[in-house]
Amino acid sequence: MGLGSFLFDVGKGALNSLKEKEERVNKLKSEYKRYNDNDLMNKFKTSSGETKIAIAMLLKERGHGKKS
Repeated sequence: MGLGSFLFDVGKGALNSLKEKEERVNKLKSEYKRYNDNDLMNKFKTSSGETKIAIAMLLKERGHGKKS
């Protein structure tokens, strides 16, 4: 196995990992979509990882967060 093949496999694995993470975050977003803003903010404070990412995305979509 050459260096190019090795690097390709590493890149492919990283891409698959990112796709899987994106799928998990989207699933969590679907689950939390029914929560109201106050419940989401409270959940955000006690969450971590992919759950926190999904909730932050929902809150941003609803107009919360930094204004430019």
